[in-house]
Amino acid sequence: MPIKVFSPVAKSRVSEKPLATRPKDLSGARVAFLTNTKPNADVYLLKAEELLSARYKFKEADRLNPRIMVHPLLPEFQPAFDKPRDMVVSAWGD
Repeated sequence: MPIKVFSPVAKSRVSEKPLATRPKDLSGARVAFLTNTKPNADVYLLKAEELLSARYKFKEADRLNPRIMVHPLLPEFQPAFDKPRDMVVSAWGD
């Protein structure tokens, strides 16, 4: 009986999308800093918030920590994410 070998490579389903438009000035912006729960993400976000806050006067700045990153977002964390925001700064990577 012959052996059948299947390729694990799938066709890409990613489509190109344009980048979001960048605001000219962040003064008066409503900003959220979203942790990805990885080690040192909070350190990065605190520094990013410190640097950006020194440069711009935000109308509002919140730190969002869902404690676990799952999709879709768990219902108990939804209210914190429902507020209107002009920008979200997220820690990402490994």
